[in-house]
Amino acid sequence: MIEDAETVSLYVRVPNTDNRVFMDSLRPSAYAGQTPEILVARSLPLAELRTAVKDQTVAIGEDVYLRFNWSGSDVEVVREIVQQVLARYG
Repeated sequence: MIEDAETVSLYVRVPNTDNRVFMDSLRPSAYAGQTPEILVARSLPLAELRTAVKDQTVAIGEDVYLRFNWSGSDVEVVREIVQQVLARYG
């Protein structure tokens, strides 16, 4: 069993992003990925991950946005989506 103070690592991989277009109805323009994949890594104590899972998930989402050169994302929209997804899994 992992103790709360132990550091855990979380990796999120988004493959096949080279030339993939990232857009939605809120943005007037789309951005194309310039790398073959996106890999986001976070390492933090297990207790911190448990208490801040929503904030960490939003931060990872923002990191992915930045890889598509999409800065200034609406953090509240991202947070709402994360809350909806996490609510499905209790």
